[in-house]
Amino acid sequence: MSIIVIPFVLITYVRAITNNIEKHKKIAKITFPLWFYVAVSGVIVYIMISPYYA
Repeated sequence: MSIIVIPFVLITYVRAITNNIEKHKKIAKITFPLWFYVAVSGVIVYIMISPYYA
């Protein structure tokens, strides 16, 4: 899932820095929930497997 979200994040970032706000808002509505899910689930998975590698 983290690989899938990378192009969305890059496109959203480029649209923000080029001041293309309308298109940025459209894709950000999709990108932010995907990115947030990947970020939170990554931390949860790390916490779950960390006892096995301590």
